[in-house]
Amino acid sequence: MLADSIGLCHLRYDVVMVAPADMAYFDWIVKARDMRPARGVDSTSRNGNVVAQYVPRVFAAYCKLFHPIHQDASIRDHVPAWSEEKRANPAPAETESGKKALAAILSDGLLFGGWSGVEEPQDSRVLWHTLAEKHGLVFHPEFNHESFRKAFAAGSWPRYLLGPAEGTLDRKSCKALISILKPLSRANGIYFRFSDFLMNDLPHLYSGDLNELTIFLTKPHFFGTPECWWPEDRSWCVYTDWDLTFTLIGGSRTLVDACVAHPMLECIVVQPETRIDFRADALNA
Repeated sequence: MLADSIGLCHLRYDVVMVAPADMAYFDWIVKARDMRPARGVDSTSRNGNVVAQYVPRVFAAYCKLFHPIHQDASIRDHVPAWSEEKRANPAPAETESGKKALAAILSDGLLFGGWSGVEEPQDSRVLWHTLAEKHGLVFHPEFNHESFRKAFAAGSWPRYLLGPAEGTLDRKSCKALISILKPLSRANGIYFRFSDFLMNDLPHLYSGDLNELTIFLTKPHFFGTPECWWPEDRSWCVYTDWDLTFTLIGGSRTLVDACVAHPMLECIVVQPETRIDFRADALNA
């Protein structure tokens, strides 16, 4: 249950529990990250944000897990775009200047589209590399949501496609990732860390069991899965930035190979220097 206004103390569901943890457990990630400032994020000719600025440069291998894209079978005409839906059903006027500014940033950086929910049927999934091939795009480690701008007119995804979701993993991807991580995790305790940007006055760091990851998907206070999670032995790290449509994973080569090979996950191997910001994909610019 959620605690009162004094603070969020515990999430309890039968015999499982996720409890707040000391933020000191997050220090190793802060210290191991590449903290150099990103330069020229708005330019394809300069360095932007890279993997090592989010996942520590201490692992043998890294990969990028793409959040699922789904096809809405009820939309037979693949021409209409989500931008048309936006014009037909505009959002209520925004009153907070901060949110207006954030909306402006996102509208400039991301194609407009519809969100793919966590319970979409598996047979409706459209793989990123399949969609890239369909539109004549090069699928490579720096491929991202913005890579489709060249293919989709007017800065909008077609109406028949849903997703990918920003800032959170879906339930099925979580379960698939857990199935890979459990046999490779020597420690039972897992730390779940949420973004400073989203949590406000609530605790940012929690500890629990790996199986409890999906608990966060059911509670609106968390806005989805954690930004960062890792085991007590620090043998791997999973990172999902709040405005990215993919998740970064660092760990052993065995872990990364298993992620790439898993039929429920769409992953591509990356390096610590692989650029990940929305201007990363120079090949499909």
